[in-house]
Amino acid sequence: MLILLMTSPLLAANQDVANTFRKALQNKNIKQLTKIIHPQGLIVARSYNKKSPNRGQEFFQRVSRLTPDFQVAAGSELPLDFLYLFGGTTRVKNLKRLNQDWKKASFDPHSLDSLRVFATRVISFVTKKAPGFTPTVVRVNDDYLVLTEAEVNNGLLSGAVAVFWKGYLRAVIDFR
Repeated sequence: MLILLMTSPLLAANQDVANTFRKALQNKNIKQLTKIIHPQGLIVARSYNKKSPNRGQEFFQRVSRLTPDFQVAAGSELPLDFLYLFGGTTRVKNLKRLNQDWKKASFDPHSLDSLRVFATRVISFVTKKAPGFTPTVVRVNDDYLVLTEAEVNNGLLSGAVAVFWKGYLRAVIDFR
């Protein structure tokens, strides 16, 4: 008796995209990273826990490429620096992996609030399973894979999140 096990290309792509992201950052290979950016662009955001003029400005934008130093300009604020945000991800030997099956989990790619709610749910789940800021990949459902280097503490988000959708890098969020 011969049993063939097959993995759908979508699931295989979803599982490999976090490693591709990690390797691109480790090797500082901007071309490799650009290949996994969603065809409709990459959503980049910075979100602050407390709205205060002293904290800086939130931003939410869509970009189609990054600078060679893996940064995205954020107006008059500090740029969103992928190498800094995912520094732990590039240094660990293996990423912690978790599975969760939230069938209807998703976010509106036009809304920072929707993205924040989606990320909060994932980060809260990770915070219960791993020490704070442990680079962790969560398979949310068949469409979404999330890499967190973040935590929730007393309802406040801190850290970085990369959201992969159907095998593409769809969003990067810096929570402060």
